[in-house]
Amino acid sequence: MPLTRILFEFLQERVGAGSVGARLAAETLAVSKSLLVIGGLGMAACCLLSGGMKKLIEHKLARPAVSPAALLERKYDRHLLPPVTVHEEHDGAQLRLVVHARTRPLQDKQRLAAELGYEVWQQAAAARELPFSVQVTLRDADGGAPLTTMVARPTLPR
Repeated sequence: MPLTRILFEFLQERVGAGSVGARLAAETLAVSKSLLVIGGLGMAACCLLSGGMKKLIEHKLARPAVSPAALLERKYDRHLLPPVTVHEEHDGAQLRLVVHARTRPLQDKQRLAAELGYEVWQQAAAARELPFSVQVTLRDADGGAPLTTMVARPTLPR
């Protein structure tokens, strides 16, 4: 308030004591200064946000990429025996991701294949490289018959 009072007294001397114009001019200057302060704070906040986002992007780019196979091995280590392999097959312009793994004894291969396929779809979506299809081949630890499953692309519920 002292700044407003000083401005008001200054304008009274210039325009005349008790003048309505002096009061309006003082109030206008006070509002203008507060708008400048708000604008300055907004600009400072934008600069800080921009700097923070730049640091985040640099951090994300500097982080080493982990292969999808390593992520699957780590997440499903109770159900799968290493090594898990994930490779790409190109059929013309279409991309297929193929997962090969061996299961531990007494695992439900059908359910596990669906989970692995869903996980690969999520990883592909995060990498922004959506394949045409995902194929999961699971073998038993004792060398039994393999199960090959094509896992459909997950859809959003409507």
